Amino acid sequence: MKIRLHSFILILFIALSCIEKQKPLPKSDKLNLKLSDIQRDEIVFTEKVFVPMYSSDLENTSLSESYLFTTQLSIENTDNKNPIFIDNISYYNSAGQKVEEYSDSSLVLNPLEKKEILIASNELMANQTSSFIVEWQAIDSNSRPLIQGVMLGKEKSTGLSYINKGKVIMRTDNKGRIMQQDTSITLPNTED
Repeated sequence: MKIRLHSFILILFIALSCIEKQKPLPKSDKLNLKLSDIQRDEIVFTEKVFVPMYSSDLENTSLSESYLFTTQLSIENTDNKNPIFIDNISYYNSAGQKVEEYSDSSLVLNPLEKKEILIASNELMANQTSSFIVEWQAIDSNSRPLIQGVMLGKEKSTGLSYINKGKVIMRTDNKGRIMQQDTSITLPNTED
């Protein structure tokens, strides 16, 4: 009886393993695109987002030392149907000078995808502020990424973390006309 049961289970296992696996759902035509695949008139709008960063915590009066932060720019596509396109990411120091630019080619963030740029604490000067300006484009008017600056510091057994949400400083339509502009922030000279 035991042999028959084991034989039945073995045959059932083999039979089930031979059944064709389900094919994955077809991907949307909008996924795996490059910005060059999109016609300019398909872009609904472009935004510039300002994200401030801090290299150390000087306001912490309960602790005697200052913490050097590792900073991270986090960009997450919150749209669950459409990709967004990151045109340019510029990193500025506290003097407003461009330190680095991440724009080798346009980056596509598929629905709910996330990308991060890490700046180690030893690359920053203490008591300095820095900022990122992220330029991105959308093919759907409801697309909005979550763009944040994350700052992390640890000294001995104590750790600190801060998050700064990016602020939209300019929005233009697909023809480059300004739809919204925040004049409370002075942009660094981006013509470098």
